[in-house]
Amino acid sequence: MADKQFELVVIGGGPGGYAAAIRAAQLKMSVMLIDDRQSDEGTPAPGGTCLNVGCVPSKALLDSSKHFHHIQHEYKDHGIRVKDVEMDIEQMLNRKQGVVKQLNSGLIQLFKANKITFANGTGRLLADRQVEVTTDEGTQTVTGEHVILAAGSVPFTIPGVDIDNTHIVDNEGALAFSETPKKLGVIGAGVIGLELGSVWRRLGAEVTLFEAADAFFGGFVCQHWAANQIANRPHLGRACLALVVDIDLAAVGQGHTAVVGQQVLARRATPHRNQQAIKGGLVVFVAVRVADFDFRAADFGA
Repeated sequence: MADKQFELVVIGGGPGGYAAAIRAAQLKMSVMLIDDRQSDEGTPAPGGTCLNVGCVPSKALLDSSKHFHHIQHEYKDHGIRVKDVEMDIEQMLNRKQGVVKQLNSGLIQLFKANKITFANGTGRLLADRQVEVTTDEGTQTVTGEHVILAAGSVPFTIPGVDIDNTHIVDNEGALAFSETPKKLGVIGAGVIGLELGSVWRRLGAEVTLFEAADAFFGGFVCQHWAANQIANRPHLGRACLALVVDIDLAAVGQGHTAVVGQQVLARRATPHRNQQAIKGGLVVFVAVRVADFDFRAADFGA
């Protein structure tokens, strides 16, 4: 790749980055899109967290687990009786990866169709809107009249807790369990925690949610709504997650909530509520992601 100038350089190929790049290209701008994610086979995997380890694979697993749940609990109402139903976890995960791979390829075709220069590597913002692009082929510096930083998100880490993706996992680990865990403790009752908690609850795990706020989805949807949904649709009760709310996750050092080995210790922040421990074959799922942006990676000097 020779040194080039572009009207727009986008760092990050997730929904924010690729949507901006495609729209700019449709408006006849010259565009470069930089994204470093690769598949297990070493092929480019644009699409960011959402496509690769977020919304899309979660929905694929939700779809598979929904069918399993319906066979177990709802088909009999239609006169359909099935005995000895088993879930092939490996095949379920293979299907999920197939969905992701197909969409990865679709994005790359969209880049080609819109004449977007795609670099499967990293981008480092330098002075004067210059971007250092590093791929397997080497390092190059390009200039953008405009530069968009759309670096996406990374899993949140709890200080002092080692996420080994065996006993303590992030959302990427929770998308790839080789078998259904007996017990699953989910820290965070947002979209990620509720979706993947639902998947593994449908497949037989005993799931407990730990949430600092007093509502699902960080307060966007209240518990009363969820309770009404369960009351009005009784079959949801069988797949309902045990919920521990109003926990002060920020007070780990004070003993309100702590992850110790394979245990989650939790004491509600509201006074006069008892401490409880969830343990015994527990896999802890940290269902939180934070922005993937490091100002130290950018050189804003003259």
